[in-house]
Amino acid sequence: MAAAFTDQVDKAFAFAARARERAGTDRERALAAEAHGLALLRTGGPVPAIEAALIEALRLDSRAARESYRYLTEVYAEMGFGHLASRFLATYEAAGGDRARVRGLARELRVDLIANADYEACVDALRAAGHEIPPLGGDENAEPPLFADGGEYRPAKAIEYENPQYTDDLRLRRLEADVVMRLVVLASGETRCPTVLKATHPGFAGITVEKIRSWRFEPAILGGRPTASHFGATTRFRLQ
Repeated sequence: MAAAFTDQVDKAFAFAARARERAGTDRERALAAEAHGLALLRTGGPVPAIEAALIEALRLDSRAARESYRYLTEVYAEMGFGHLASRFLATYEAAGGDRARVRGLARELRVDLIANADYEACVDALRAAGHEIPPLGGDENAEPPLFADGGEYRPAKAIEYENPQYTDDLRLRRLEADVVMRLVVLASGETRCPTVLKATHPGFAGITVEKIRSWRFEPAILGGRPTASHFGATTRFRLQ
C-alpha cells in the first residue's frame, strides 16, 4: 500500500507538471497551480509552498478555480483523494477569493493529510511506533483480531459520539450520500488513522472525518485486557 501511495503522489506531481507546461491562459495556469498545491498537500509539503500555489491560483482566476476544482474532484476521487479536492471546492465557493481563509485551509489540510491519505501506511507507522495493531480481516467491529490466541473478545465501542451533520451548502443542493470510514482505536481508547474508504458523494467525506475525530471509545478487550483494533463506521446522509 505504501508503494501504491508513492505511485499516486508521483502521478499527482506529473499531472501538475503537464498542466503547467500546457497552460496558455490564466484559467489553465490557475488549474496547474491548484494541482501542484494538492500534490504538495499529499506529501505533507511545506505550508508556505502550499499557500503559494493556492494563492497563485486565486490571483490568476478565482472564478475559474470553482470550475476547475469540480474537475479536480473527479480526478482525485479516482485516485482516492476526492475529499481533499471537494473541501477546496467548498472553500473557494465560500471564500470568494479570501486569501486568509485559504492559508488556514492549507494548514488544516496538511495536518489532516497524513492520517487520511492512506490507511495502511498510517497503520504501519503506528506499528513502527510500538503499537500492536492486528491485521484487517472480516467485519472489524465484530471479528476478533487475527493474532488472538484465545480468550473472550469484545470489540471497541463508541461511548461519546455525535453523528456528522449536513453543511448548509450540501443541504441547499439537496444531496444525499453514504460515507464508509475506518479508523484505529488504540488500547488507550484514542483514535488514529480516520480514513474514508468510500463516499458516494465526495462533498460529505471531509465533514465525516472531522466529526468522527471527536468520538470517544472504549477499546476492544481481548482476554480481559484492552487491545488496539480496527473500527468501521458508515454514515448515511439523508434529507428529512
